[in-house]
Amino acid sequence: MPGPGQSFFSILWNLFTEPVFQGLVPGMITEVWKDPRPENVEDESVASFLERRLGTPHVGNHLVSAVLHGIYAGDVNQLSARSLMPMQYHQERAAGSIAQSTINTWRTGGLQMMHIQDANLRKELQDKLDLSLRQSIGNASIYTFKDGIGALTDTLEKSLRANPNVEIKFQEKITSIKHDGEKDGIKVCPHLV
Repeated sequence: MPGPGQSFFSILWNLFTEPVFQGLVPGMITEVWKDPRPENVEDESVASFLERRLGTPHVGNHLVSAVLHGIYAGDVNQLSARSLMPMQYHQERAAGSIAQSTINTWRTGGLQMMHIQDANLRKELQDKLDLSLRQSIGNASIYTFKDGIGALTDTLEKSLRANPNVEIKFQEKITSIKHDGEKDGIKVCPHLV
């Protein structure tokens, strides 16, 4: 594996000889000539996408699988490429290959490609933020909460408690949840002992 203090040639040698990188370099070099995704394919697994673009299952199975399993605790054969690799998925659709799309981007001045839905959502949200908040977050792509992710559930609980139509019960066994046509709401049926 590449590490600190290694020369460029040593790192290059490792990329060609280490089993974990098997097929990565040749796959990246030849990716531009691979057939694009068929028009009727809306989504596919990360493993399928990588194998189709790089011509080998090894990159997905050895390298990407370890990373995605650590992040999502999921299987690359089940995880959605469209959801987890939206930029690459869009690049392939736009230019026929990821490499060609990257080359096109460099030629046009390095403009960052973004999914149209993401661009629209970003514009919609930025228009709703006050100027000082917009300036403080800049072009950040990752946001966090001051009090951690629990702030979401805490806020949801506060909102529900303030709603007179909501009754919160703890340690209740639920047998079913169904639409209540009479009150046009949701009816939760507890298990009666």
